[in-house]
Amino acid sequence: MKKALLIGALLAQTTTFGASKALAQVPDWVMDGAGCVPIDSAIQQDLYLITAGRIKFKPEKTGSITVICPVSVNVKNANTISVSYRDSTGRSTNARVTAALRRIRKRDGAVNTVSGLVFNSDTRRETAYTFEGSSTSSESGHTFDHFNYYYYVQTALVRRSSSNIVEFGGVELGRVIF
Repeated sequence: MKKALLIGALLAQTTTFGASKALAQVPDWVMDGAGCVPIDSAIQQDLYLITAGRIKFKPEKTGSITVICPVSVNVKNANTISVSYRDSTGRSTNARVTAALRRIRKRDGAVNTVSGLVFNSDTRRETAYTFEGSSTSSESGHTFDHFNYYYYVQTALVRRSSSNIVEFGGVELGRVIF
C-alpha cells in the first residue's frame, strides 16, 4: 500500500510539473536548420555549410543565405516564433538572422507574411548561441488554414564581414498561454 501511495505521489508531482511547463509554452512545430531548404542563389554562390544540424556561412564567405522551412499540416494555431541562432554582432546590421511565417494561397500562388510571427536578431543584444522567441500581441495568434494555404518559415542569414559569426540552428512555432 505504501508503495502504491509513493508511486501515485510521484506521478502526481511529475504531472503537475509537466502541466505547468506546458501552460507556459506549447511548441506545435519545430524544424532544425538542416531540415530547411536553401534557395538557389545560396547554392549557386556556395555560401553555406551544414554542421550538427546548423546552417552557417563558409569561412571567408559573405552575403545572404535564405532557407525555406516547410510547415506541416498538423499545426493549428501559433502566437510565437522562436529561433536558435548566433549573431555575433548583436544589434548591429553587419550580421543578422531573420525568420518569418509565410503562406502561399493555393488558388493563385499569392504569397504574404503572416502578421506578428516575425523574428529579427537585430532587435536582440545576445551575441552567443541562443534560443529566443518573439510573440504576437494576442493570445489567439494565427489560426492556420491548410485548406486554402501552404505554409513555410523563411529564414535569412546575412553576413557583411567574414569576421562575423552567423548561424541558424532551428525554428519553432508555438503558443504561449497568457
